[in-house]
Amino acid sequence: MPEEKVALAQWLVDDRWDNYTNPEIAYEYALTWIDRGGFQGEDRRTYWITIDDHTRVGLIQLYDLLDPTAMFDIRINTIYRGRGIGRQAVKWLTDLAFSRFGTIARLEAHTRQDNLAMRKILLVCGFVKEAHYRGGWQAGAGPIESVDTVGYAILRYDWMHHTTTPVDWDDLRPV
Repeated sequence: MPEEKVALAQWLVDDRWDNYTNPEIAYEYALTWIDRGGFQGEDRRTYWITIDDHTRVGLIQLYDLLDPTAMFDIRINTIYRGRGIGRQAVKWLTDLAFSRFGTIARLEAHTRQDNLAMRKILLVCGFVKEAHYRGGWQAGAGPIESVDTVGYAILRYDWMHHTTTPVDWDDLRPV
């Protein structure tokens, strides 16, 4: 995406990202973020989410590609949310990650506890809730302004076999 640096920076600036630590992105910050490799590199790939084959409505990023546990991030423009675009994009990215990147054993995502739309998308796409971090997401300027973070993942094995391996939440039993 380096050839689209200005368009990407403007796209990031033109919306508000309420489910992120920094909901408003300054143009200069976006340019610096892009220049530092925040969207393309050896360990990350970023893809536009489009409708009508040209309208850019979102951005999805696959990163930590050098690790067996890759992660992803997704942004959908406010006016296009609630239309099933996120679900389609997460399914597409999951298929891409496991079919194109053979070293990926798991695909992981973290989101705010109050981001119910994303949490539902992850479950529908075969991800399993694996973690719950109390106060793990900074939600304001103050030291105690935070919300819980939840972590989800899908295993390559589960993706291949259309199954879900449950988490053993009770693995530590009293002696």
